[in-house]
Amino acid sequence: MTAGAATTRQSSPVGVHWPIVTFAFLAVIFDGFDTAVLSLGVPTLAADWKLTPAEFTLPLTLTSIGVVLGYLVSGAAAAWVGRRNLVLIGLAVFGVSTLLCAVVLSLQ
Repeated sequence: MTAGAATTRQSSPVGVHWPIVTFAFLAVIFDGFDTAVLSLGVPTLAADWKLTPAEFTLPLTLTSIGVVLGYLVSGAAAAWVGRRNLVLIGLAVFGVSTLLCAVVLSLQ
């Protein structure tokens, strides 16, 4: 090293952003929770709706396929509309769908 060379110090990484880490952890937990609850609720739903548990195979399979397709598309969608906008769109779709479920009069 020459006498005239300036020594540079690499900047240390910023500390852990615990609110972001906590939010991401909870998102992963709740993402898997809905599928697990569906599987655990099948016997009760089958009895209440007078269906056989085997009749829930297609809806549960389609749920898993939908999750995989959502994961595959979400990266490109976030790049296209932005991560924040994608989350807001997802919340809006979820909220409207939930409200529509509340006004269903019959399962047929």
